[in-house]
Amino acid sequence: MKSNNIKIATQLKIGFGVLGLLVVVMAGMALIKIDTVDKAFDIALDEEYPAVVALYEIRTQVSEIAEATRNMLLVDNPDEVKKESSRIAEARKEIAEHFAEVEKAMHTEKGKARLAKLFEARAAYVKHTDKLLEMMGVWGKADDARALLMGELRTAQTVYVEELGRAISFQQQQLAVAQVEADEAVVASK
Repeated sequence: MKSNNIKIATQLKIGFGVLGLLVVVMAGMALIKIDTVDKAFDIALDEEYPAVVALYEIRTQVSEIAEATRNMLLVDNPDEVKKESSRIAEARKEIAEHFAEVEKAMHTEKGKARLAKLFEARAAYVKHTDKLLEMMGVWGKADDARALLMGELRTAQTVYVEELGRAISFQQQQLAVAQVEADEAVVASK
């Protein structure tokens, strides 16, 4: 059957039908590519970036705890010591909330290893901070508390902050990878 034997109206219907089918196929492909771009941006914006922010917030709260422990040793008023102890409790609560965000993002083997080292450093720091708080609850132990603060607690804090720095660097690298993947998804969708 030659196209000369088909009526013009039928030829137009077939042509527009094929054209319509091509439009539908292209629209489907575009939706698939947009979904790929959306997923790539979701990873960067919903997982990696919040984890970086949370790690910086944890570091800020560790500084709050350091300031509060120092203040506890500088004051002679038991009410002021309690006030600083409350600051430490609040900072610890915020740290725990931020760690929940970080744990969601660090799901690779390297991320889990980095997180394990961070938790190990945190445990040592918390142990020494608790010891200091215990000493501050007993009057007359200020000299022992001062020695702890300037010795073991300071060392544990330094290790903890260094591990936080490494975790921040790791998450920033993860964020950079996610950004590259998102950019590649955008380029591939063109």
